[in-house]
Amino acid sequence: MSNLVVEAPAAQPARRGVRARLARAGSSDVARRFRHSSVAIAAVIVLAVYVAAAVSAPWIAPASGLAKATLAGASRDPVQL
Repeated sequence: MSNLVVEAPAAQPARRGVRARLARAGSSDVARRFRHSSVAIAAVIVLAVYVAAAVSAPWIAPASGLAKATLAGASRDPVQL
């Protein structure tokens, strides 16, 4: 007889997907308080508008109007009083 020891494979942690994590985060106390706070929701909407404006700013105004105005007036003589 031999003393053969067979070890059981190590238990792997349960894999949880993104949906399970989002469901768990959505049911947390912080998420529940956030959803029921109108001030917090309004702040997120305002923040989203600011971020959208900052991201789309190069397409809205591709060149600075102030830089064009100062360069156009630089070739004129100053006004004499």
